[in-house]
Amino acid sequence: MSSPNPQNISQPKKRIIFMDSTLRDGEQAPGAAMTHAQKLEIAQKLAEMGVDVIEAGFAASSPEDWCSVREIAEKVASEKTKICALARCNPKDIQSAATAIAPAISKNAGRIHVFVATSDKHIATKLGKTRAEVLEMIDKGVRYARGFCKDIEFSAEDAFNSDRAFLAECVKTAVEAGATTINLPDTIGEAVHFQYYEFIKEIIARANVSKEIVFSVHCHNDKGLATANSLFGLSAGACQAECCMNGIGERAGNAALEEIAMAIQSSPNVYPFEFQLDTHKIKEVSELVEKYTGFRVPNCKPIVGKTAYSHGSGIHQDGVIKAWETGVSCIYGAVNPKEAGYTEQIVITRHSGIRAAAYILKQQGIIATPEQARHVLDMAKTSGKKIISPAMMKAIYEQQYLKTKYPQKIVSNMPYSRVTTKLQAMREHTKS
Repeated sequence: MSSPNPQNISQPKKRIIFMDSTLRDGEQAPGAAMTHAQKLEIAQKLAEMGVDVIEAGFAASSPEDWCSVREIAEKVASEKTKICALARCNPKDIQSAATAIAPAISKNAGRIHVFVATSDKHIATKLGKTRAEVLEMIDKGVRYARGFCKDIEFSAEDAFNSDRAFLAECVKTAVEAGATTINLPDTIGEAVHFQYYEFIKEIIARANVSKEIVFSVHCHNDKGLATANSLFGLSAGACQAECCMNGIGERAGNAALEEIAMAIQSSPNVYPFEFQLDTHKIKEVSELVEKYTGFRVPNCKPIVGKTAYSHGSGIHQDGVIKAWETGVSCIYGAVNPKEAGYTEQIVITRHSGIRAAAYILKQQGIIATPEQARHVLDMAKTSGKKIISPAMMKAIYEQQYLKTKYPQKIVSNMPYSRVTTKLQAMREHTKS
């Protein structure tokens, strides 16, 4: 396998197209359905962020979906952001998609996305057809869609598990019928990154179509590899990444837009790509999707998790604070949080150290000596709290040093006798 990680960053950067499917594949996750107004607001924010193509929905799936796609096509489509609707390779679906995105088509900012399964398992089990019949469906479907819109994307469902010679034939058929983008998805999240790299490279070579045709990756996260697979697919020659905010979607979700974007942006020596996204808006869009879908973002999720840029360990905190004092950021972290709209934070926990305690007290307007910081931290660690707030640290300091070295009243809702007993036990344990 040739290297998927080009190291020569002096070569021209490849332009990556971001196709966001939060409002289609993302909303297909059970329980993620949103209202028209909510979908419109998310679409507007995605457009403001610079998403190239917004897949607004599966217009034929319900009247509600058709109306949502239509409203987004009317109000969001622009020269910068295209609006796309999904359709199976049949006239009814395609007509529904075309009428829904008609306002976008009139602005030359519409796309119809047609798909059909190409793996033998899906062809036989789900479709009950032959390979020849599938090729005919592709040809007729793409040609029919092309009659409504110039920008047509064809997706080979379960592409990764398809016979590669047949899949290449499907790609050629779609391109000859008028498709401008070819999507080669890992529909069930089965691929491992190096396999997906080889797969994309082989199909592009086998199909041997015009260089103007855009190849696209669409990876599911069943094995936790969707982002890695997408990046390997882009490195193999694809130019479009299909993804969802916060990685939501069917089953274990899709590749996360924010992860792909920040991986590219933070590793230019590995990925010599460029895009039009304004990554500073990631936080705002992520929080909106979380709010409207009700799908909580895990605290430790890359890029958008609440603890993704927080430091609770004393060793890490010491390094981070020293780095800040010398103007260095991200000493513990591969991504600059500011580029995604976030800030790096020091959080006091039972694993924190004296430097972190002094830093937090300083943020509260208190210049504490190392000894004072140690005593406040000792008290804080006996509170039973998983996270000790800056306000609580300040309160402990004020109670502890207002009159005497140790407080003579309740500290953090714990009687003084219990606090000192715990402190003594901690110190005896340390000595032993």
